Amino acid sequence: MKLIVTHEQPDFDALASLALARLAHPGAAAVVTGALSPRLRDAIRLYRDELNLLEATDIDIDQVSELIVVDTNDPERIRPFDSLIARVPVVLYDHHARDRDSIPASQGLQQSVGATATILTRHLHASNTPIPASIATLALLGIHEDTGNFTYSGTRPADHYAAGLLLRSGANPEFVVEY
Repeated sequence: MKLIVTHEQPDFDALASLALARLAHPGAAAVVTGALSPRLRDAIRLYRDELNLLEATDIDIDQVSELIVVDTNDPERIRPFDSLIARVPVVLYDHHARDRDSIPASQGLQQSVGATATILTRHLHASNTPIPASIATLALLGIHEDTGNFTYSGTRPADHYAAGLLLRSGANPEFVVEY
């Protein structure tokens, strides 16, 4: 089983990145851990069918053949799945700076942009993988959240470009305003 994980107590960029990574890795299962904000719980309920999230207790770690990590490179933030890092191939999609304790990955993309959803949106676009409007909306929300509505200093032209791609995929900006 391929398993997609993100950091505990995920934000909207993490949730959007899980959804986008499922498009990039068809058939992979996804899980969130830790406390969830009320707004994130609402979004998970709303996107239940698209996300198809599993509970951490549903995962048999011995059945995981590949670990896909999104929106963090800190092994301590993906517990209990950090035990898989030395045992299975790791794919990492992240926008945070690396340090010597970062998760080692054999594949994936790490770029200095405002949001991990930006990285995955551009990756899917480059591979001609369509992004459904509902996932595009969630991804646009993730980019807006992590870039402070495109005002944070870490915001890059790539974030604006990805937002444009998501709007062309049918993202709903009114939903972003609401959340």
